[in-house]
Amino acid sequence: MSRIATIPLRKVIRMSERYVSPVHEHKVREVMQGVEKKLYRWPGLLSIETLVDTNEANKYVVITEWDSRSSMRKWLKSDICKSTVSELDKVLDKPVKYREFMHHEDNVFLL
Repeated sequence: MSRIATIPLRKVIRMSERYVSPVHEHKVREVMQGVEKKLYRWPGLLSIETLVDTNEANKYVVITEWDSRSSMRKWLKSDICKSTVSELDKVLDKPVKYREFMHHEDNVFLL
């Protein structure tokens, strides 16, 4: 059994990296406006932030923080998430990259 599966109650951060050409920005905004209220009310979502890369203006990173991996997985399996991802995938320049992180119990700084 993996280590992640043995620690189900820690906060989880998910990063989604998407490349959107300027010609498709309007479509992304349209899709996200349709899901925004439902996402903000989703049980377990603690925060969401959208960043734009300072070196690549068409690269967007969305960071969501969840109270647990279970809450995040429920969102990812939901029909609204699946349909949103399907709509966004149609206008992306590159495949989406996802990464997940968990909060560590110690404050360790590795610089």
